[in-house]
Amino acid sequence: MRLPALLLDSTVNGVIQIDKLQFREQTFQGLQFDAQFQRGAITQHKLDVEFSGGKMSSQGSIDFTDLARVSFDIEPNINTVPLEPLSHLLGFAVPILHGPFSLSGKIRGHTGSSEEVMTSLSGTLAAEIGPGQIQSETTLGNTLFNLLSAIHIKGIFSGQKRKSFAAGGIPYKSLNLKAAFGKGKMEIQNLALVTPALNVDSMGTADLVNQRLKVRAEVTVLKDADMVLGFVPLVGDVASDMIKVHLELKGPAEKLEISVLPAAGLLKGVEEGVQKVDELIKGIFHHRPHVHDGEKTE
Repeated sequence: MRLPALLLDSTVNGVIQIDKLQFREQTFQGLQFDAQFQRGAITQHKLDVEFSGGKMSSQGSIDFTDLARVSFDIEPNINTVPLEPLSHLLGFAVPILHGPFSLSGKIRGHTGSSEEVMTSLSGTLAAEIGPGQIQSETTLGNTLFNLLSAIHIKGIFSGQKRKSFAAGGIPYKSLNLKAAFGKGKMEIQNLALVTPALNVDSMGTADLVNQRLKVRAEVTVLKDADMVLGFVPLVGDVASDMIKVHLELKGPAEKLEISVLPAAGLLKGVEEGVQKVDELIKGIFHHRPHVHDGEKTE
């Protein structure tokens, strides 16, 4: 499908200003759209709008010559927009997270089927979210629940405590992502989650077409985790310093397998009563059917 010949032969420069706009039950204010349209393509545009107390803008080009394959080269910029109304705007029933969201970068690609879109993407993006709450019913929330369950011995993160967190979500201070896109994959250059109880630093690859992850993460359980989360002590007595464990997460996002990287678990302040890291790992993962002990990685 192609644009009418009249538009393919037209050149228009213009500015659109709208004080207030309603879309999908969301309110936008101060919208200004400045664009140069030449022969079926927006060769340059600049969009600025206020939304839910934050600001969103973009600039770049969009080619409408072939409506079945609209190509774009844009630089989005989102500054402290709450994720809940933004998720509703994008059609998500449940927000992945609650908290202010910021995004910047440059992304290129074209429309089409889901696989065509994912394969076409190239560029880089950086995002920052928080502080806020991680909802337990989302993939991220469930993954974090599993990490907490795995790291705490004997399945302490279960039953009533899990139910109470499921109702209110998990508090976090910040979530930062730096990623590069190309050939249907997202290279996670850095994904850092900071919570009052533990920190997660990770990097790896997300196959966007096949929806599979392969990520290595360093999880640091802070010494105050027991007080923050209400858990019983980690190993007999409350850890006087911290515990660090290196993990690998791989597989479909909905059913990740979590494996401890051999000889990578580092413990401080909990030496008494723990003779070997291997013994601790076996205790940690005894109750998890999808978590494997000492899996070798490439």
